[in-house]
Formats: sequence, structure tokens, C-alpha cells
Amino acid sequence: MQPTLNLQQEISSNKFYPPQVDPESSLFRSSLITKLLGKTACTKKAVIIEAQAGQGKSTLAAQFLHHFNLRFAWYQIGPEDADPVLLLSALLDNLQQKLPGFKSPQLALIMHQGEIGPLDVTRCANILLTDLDRHLAGDFYIVFDDLHLGEQAPLLNNLLSHIIDTSPPRLHFILISRKALSLTARTLRYGTDVCMLQNQDLSLSLQEVEMLFSRVLKQQISRSDAELIRQQTSGWIMGILLAAHADRHQRPSISSNTGTRLPADLSSDQILTYFRHEILGHVPEDLHTILMRLSLLSEIPVDLAATITAREDTGAILTDLMLDNFFIYPLDEQQTVFRFHHLFQ
Repeated sequence: MQPTLNLQQEISSNKFYPPQVDPESSLFRSSLITKLLGKTACTKKAVIIEAQAGQGKSTLAAQFLHHFNLRFAWYQIGPEDADPVLLLSALLDNLQQKLPGFKSPQLALIMHQGEIGPLDVTRCANILLTDLDRHLAGDFYIVFDDLHLGEQAPLLNNLLSHIIDTSPPRLHFILISRKALSLTARTLRYGTDVCMLQNQDLSLSLQEVEMLFSRVLKQQISRSDAELIRQQTSGWIMGILLAAHADRHQRPSISSNTGTRLPADLSSDQILTYFRHEILGHVPEDLHTILMRLSLLSEIPVDLAATITAREDTGAILTDLMLDNFFIYPLDEQQTVFRFHHLFQ
């Protein structure tokens, strides 16, 4: 473990950003949010959203939190969180930003004094949770996104399991992952205080496919076309968007002879193939190099992107791609910082 004095330099600025969900360009999952998740709001200890890439996991969580006006802190898991001390430091920083007046002076002092050994991590977590219990006057959610990125980090998983199992009653969790969680928390293992959503739950219904085309993509689609594409994709959101973008350049409606066959479960190589042919294939060739260069960045400030690409209109390009649902998302309301979908990186 590294000296805690240097931890702030290791904390990425985008770790605390939830996805920016624009109601005009996103599909509100009414049935999932109001009927299923609505019953769990502030009653279950944890909501687990475990599904394949491109299934709308993070967007669903953000919509749920905003719809019910729930207080929350968002935490993006990354490889750096294999160091549990960094996670504790970043989590403390995040909570102090999201909870006005919250402080954990004893933990902050320990962090400031120097190195923390493996045996000290649990004690530090207990200090943080005790201070949270004293501060919280109502329910509060912590979202841990992309937990699959920490599946090979046992110290991280042990810490998160301890936090979940020993957290105060008013503290709840949303756990998002592409893979089965590596956490060993008793709360999650026994499942009586958990709401679980998986691929089949996040798959779009026939009515949602129609709404996605008409309200978000602004494309007309018949009931038979909607049934066909839902059958081809099993309601996989990314697959539907891929088909929609491919079809936009072919004909105004989707029919059985378009050749757009997208199986529900794709390997990484197959996904890459679809991105190359169905997404990049419909982006002007002069933008391919730009996208490849920018895909190396975890976050893309417009000013830096313009410098890297030597194009002053890079900001407009990124905004246009975002509006066309080309898997790029803003990290702030002013749209000065973007990020690609992780599959682009």
C-alpha cells in the first residue's frame, strides 16, 4: 500500500460522476423503476444490477435515484481501487462533497499521518461508518459502479463486503457489474435484503423498443419491425442501437432482409466487430483517427481533445456524436468533458 499523503494524486476526477441522463435523449424505464425498483426504495439494503455491457445498467440506477429524489454518492470502481486505502480516502472525499457538514476527523487524521497497514483498513472503515451513522438523518445510497473491474482485487472486495455488512440502517447500496460479484458480504449472499436485476430484467420489452425508436431515435417503426428486432437482439439495448444506426443508412424501416442479425450474447471479439462495422462504419472516415486517439482517455476535456486532434471543432464533433447516441457521454452539464462508452476504450 502506498503512503496516504500521495493518495489524492491517484484519485481520478471522474470517479464521482454519475451518467448524465438527458430525458429527451434517453428511454425512461418506467416499469422497472416505478414498479420493481420503486418497491425497494429505502427498504432493501442493496440493489444489484448485474448485466452484460451495453444493457443500460448505470443509466437505470441514475434514473431510479433521480426519479425518487434519493440522496446518493456515486463511486466508479477502477484498477487503482485494488488499494483499499485509496478507496477509503476517495470515499471519504466523495461523502464530504455529497453530505453537507459531514466529516470524519479521526479517519482524516489517520489518513494524513502516513501509511495504513492491512490490519488497519477494517478499523478505518468502522470509523467512517460510525461517523456516517451519527450524521445521517435519512436514507442515503452509495453506488459502486463497474465492480467487475475489481474482481481480481481481494483486499478491495473484503473491504466492500465489510462496509456492506456493518453499515448503518439508513445506508443503502447500488452495486453495478458486468459479471457476478466477487463480494462475500453475508447481506448479499443470503439475499433476503437484496433486489437483484439481471440481463433478462433489463432487456427492453416490445413496447420499450417502440418507444426507443419513436421518442429517442426519432424513427418510425412498425409493430412487426419492433418484434423482429427485439427477437434478433433479445432486447439488448446496445444491439438495438447498433441495428438502428446501421438501418438508418440503409432504409427507413427495419425488415427481415436487412441482414442485421445481432445475437443477444456476444463475445468481446464480436462486439468489437460490431463497433467496427456498424458504428465506425457509419462515422466519416476522417473522424476515425480522432476517435481512436481520444478513446485512450478515460475522460475527454474538449480543450485537450482539440489539442490532441489539432481540430478546433472537436467539441462540436463530440456533441454531435453524443446526440446521435454514438456511445459518448457528457460528464458535466456544460458538455465540456466527455467520456466514451467503455467498449470504445
